[in-house]
Amino acid sequence: MKQYALLFDSDRCVSCKRCIVACREENNINGNWDRIFMTMRQPGGDFTAMEPLVQMCNHCETPGCIMACPVEGKAISKRPEDGIVLVNKEKCIGCEKCVKGCPYDLIQMSEWKNSRGEFVADKCTLCAHIIDKEDGKLTEDFGTPCVNICPVGALLFGTKDDLDKLVTWKGREADIMENEKGKLHPSNIYLKKRSIKKQFSF
Repeated sequence: MKQYALLFDSDRCVSCKRCIVACREENNINGNWDRIFMTMRQPGGDFTAMEPLVQMCNHCETPGCIMACPVEGKAISKRPEDGIVLVNKEKCIGCEKCVKGCPYDLIQMSEWKNSRGEFVADKCTLCAHIIDKEDGKLTEDFGTPCVNICPVGALLFGTKDDLDKLVTWKGREADIMENEKGKLHPSNIYLKKRSIKKQFSF
């Protein structure tokens, strides 16, 4: 199965948060929540300075949010054609169990209501509405709005296989974002920080 994903490189990120703004504008988000989150973390090893970490729904191989959803027929599903995990807002009952089922805290309750007046869960959709308009014929330079707006190329979009090959080809290493609770196998790739001497190429 083809799996679309995102790659994040903290070596390149300048913490400008343009990706967050682009996501909000594209998806008409005006409330007190976001689909992209930026935090600061300690890289570990020989590194002492904090580094930015940009995260959004990982579109896991085995999504914890889907497993936690109690709705018959599920209010969250993983598309077989591209692996994107989506929330069906009309099926959502606002129980918040999916929020608790995501160990990465990347799905949350929004300020949007469905036709029954219930607040619904929300998260990154990988801008599936744009991908659908392309009718599956994406060009090599296609990128989601968060990717296209990044001034330093810290975010990349592609299939999981292609991104994995790119990481290997460039001699980089990926952080293991896996969580021991259930082995969810997240699709997004977060690159490990390199030494200062190596931070002059991808």
